[in-house]
Amino acid sequence: MMGELSKDNVFNAWALIRRTADLMGRARHKELVREGLTGRQAAALHIISILGKRATPANIARVEMREPHTVSHMILSLEELGMVRRCKDLDKANQVRAELTEKGLECYEKCKPRQSIYRIIGCLTDKERGQLVDLLDKVSAAAKKELSANGG
Repeated sequence: MMGELSKDNVFNAWALIRRTADLMGRARHKELVREGLTGRQAAALHIISILGKRATPANIARVEMREPHTVSHMILSLEELGMVRRCKDLDKANQVRAELTEKGLECYEKCKPRQSIYRIIGCLTDKERGQLVDLLDKVSAAAKKELSANGG
């Protein structure tokens, strides 16, 4: 059983992760707003670019760890902005996939540099970044396990 002091340390670590993620997100948002995108939209463009012909709402949702209906809504909003087009999947008639339009690809390329993130994470040494990634992977795996154990 965890003692009170340990519980406070666990909560403080969680609060620090949330606060840090929020601050980093706000710094990145300042970069993206120049291109007229939100962080979620930029992330969706990135994932669609990586997945290529496999960029179905279900695959994007898996990568993003989001619900498929949330991803479908994001794809629709990007389509309205002229950055994505939905195409029928040639392999599966009842499935659609998303692909970047020329405008979407251009916007994605402009958003790619991520200078704020490089400056922020750049305060760490290579060894510290490796340790951070290992620790966050461990915490992320525990969070996924918690979600699946509780029906999420």
